[in-house]
This record gives sequence, C-alpha cells and structure tokens, in this order.
Amino acid sequence: FSIPRDDYVPVVGIDGYDHAKIKEAYGLKKAQTEQHLIDAGVTDQATLESRSRDAGRAETLQTVRALTGVPIDRFAEVSLVGFYDITKALGGVQVCLNHAVSDSYSGAHFAAGVHTLNAAQALAFVRQRHGLDNGDLDRTHRQQAFLLSVTHALSSSGVFGDLNKLDALVTVAQRDVTLSAGWNVVDYAHRIGDINGQSTRFTTLPVQRYDTIDGQDVNIIDPTAIRTQVQTAFGLIPPAPTSADPRPSVEALSGTATTGVDPTPDQGAPVTTSAFGVPCVD
Repeated sequence: FSIPRDDYVPVVGIDGYDHAKIKEAYGLKKAQTEQHLIDAGVTDQATLESRSRDAGRAETLQTVRALTGVPIDRFAEVSLVGFYDITKALGGVQVCLNHAVSDSYSGAHFAAGVHTLNAAQALAFVRQRHGLDNGDLDRTHRQQAFLLSVTHALSSSGVFGDLNKLDALVTVAQRDVTLSAGWNVVDYAHRIGDINGQSTRFTTLPVQRYDTIDGQDVNIIDPTAIRTQVQTAFGLIPPAPTSADPRPSVEALSGTATTGVDPTPDQGAPVTTSAFGVPCVD
C-alpha cells in the first residue's frame, strides 16, 4: 500500500499539532526533538542529528500504525539518492510509459514505450509529478513501477550469482538505506528474488477530495474506510458484507478549513505490466 504524502491525519506527541499531513510527521517531530535536546544542553551535532532522526522515524511509524491499524514489523528509509545508486548497481531498470512526458522540473523527458533507465533517468522518473494528470498520485505509481522493476531484476538478472553486482547492492544498502534492527539485507534481497512468478499488486490508498486547511493544500481521506481496506487485505479482519449505503464515514478534522470545491481526485491508472513483463505507467 502507498499512502499519498499530503493525506491529512491525526498525530500525537507533536507540540501544537493534533493533525498534519502524513509526510510532516517525520520533520515536525525531528525539529521538536532537536530543539528539546538543545534546550537540555546537548551541543554535539552528530548526537542531535541521530537522536532527532530516530524520533522522526518513530513518529512516522506511530502515525502510519494509527492510520492503518496494522503492526509494522520492518522499517526501511531510502534516501533519494538511493534510487540513483540502486539503478547504477543493477545496470539499469526497465519501465514503460503509455504516454510521452517532458518535465523540466524533474528532468523526466521520455517518449512513450519501453525504456531501460540509467541512474540519472531513474531518479528523474521517480521524482516526476509536474505535467501529470494526477500529480503526486501519478508520481506514486512511478515509484511503484520502479520497485516492481527492481524486484524483477533481482529475480531474473543473475544478481545473486554475480558477486560484483551483489557487493554493489550491499554497498548501496549500507550507504543509502536505514533499516530497523535485526534486518539482514542480503537475506531479504534473496527473499525478494524469490517473489518472481508470484502476483505483486500495489494499491494507493484512496483520497476523497482535496481541501485547504490552515493555508495548506491537503488530501481529505476516510480513515475508517482505509483501516478496513488495509486490515482486510492483511487478513486481520474478514471482508465486510456489501452495504446498501454507499456513503463513507468521515472523521472530524481540526483546523480552519475551506469548503472543498475540487472534484473527487482521480487515483490514476494503476501500474500494469506489458507483454514483456515491464511495469507500465501513464
């Protein structure tokens, strides 16, 4: 499941906030923790950075758990340059576009069709949101396609039999990826490789509408529906019977909001797979 970054959700433990965009949970908690440490007399920059980042990660996990109602067993934080380095280590990743795109902001300039992206192109591909019908939601699909392509490359390109490629991937993981304790990245990479032939499906959690709260553009969501959807998918609750009332529940939001006038957001076409097994996006 992918969670749109502008979803407006409850947060706890952040001074002055009871709701925020879900992407802000990390940064707000990090800044608050760093200031508290400074006020307590901590001056070492490495300590400030390490402890405040750990607090931001913990806040993100807590916020996602509260939204979805499911436990989180593993956590990986990938820096933006990680997309670049992973692609470089694999010797390129394959994706296809249903339509040509040209975006000066991200540097994504691709014709329609199948592409083997080099490292710089992959970074532009996963960053693009301008010039797309659904903005951030379409960028999410690009990142999903990248992950599918990496999974396919791990299972089909002989990475585990190529010590140079495997060493390059481990180096990337050590440099660009923060993992929760006890997570063996090499063993996990092998497990990803074993996914080949199985069905992998990405779902972007639904947005009801767009709105403006306290001067910020946000996504309004239905938390009850999202928890039900995710918990059902993970087998934590049985599928609900079909209801005769199609109206979703809406959780009360705080802050000063304007009346939403935008149409219901288009979640965009999901990632599909071409006849050649390459993930495709609009």
